[in-house]
Amino acid sequence: MPRIDEELIASYLDDGAVARGYGYFRHGHVVDSVWSEKANVLTGHVAGTSSAPYAVSVIFRLAGADGRAGLLATSCTCPMRADCKHVAALLYAAAAAPRTREPERPVEAPSAWLAQLTPVTRSTGSVPGGRTS
Repeated sequence: MPRIDEELIASYLDDGAVARGYGYFRHGHVVDSVWSEKANVLTGHVAGTSSAPYAVSVIFRLAGADGRAGLLATSCTCPMRADCKHVAALLYAAAAAPRTREPERPVEAPSAWLAQLTPVTRSTGSVPGGRTS
């Protein structure tokens, strides 16, 4: 996920949305968030005045020459439709989230798992690919 900070949030949203969104974040209104590395999109749900949380999306542009990412577009299911306090709350939540990566699972070499299958296939008389010996 790109680095998100107050400067990035304030550069895209107006002062009112930033201030109200920070309050929503501080009071726990952000229900969930998901970052899509492939699409450069942050999505989530933020509780508001509606009975159901608002669905929020933020599309990021790739980092420029300065190494910083930027915001391309936002959307929200609230009456504002975009660039609202719910967007700001989601961004603040993402900025506060710990930066951890899920460890990559090592891929076993085919020879390792084939070696494990060899005793099994010998005892049954079959080999991978459906052939029998």
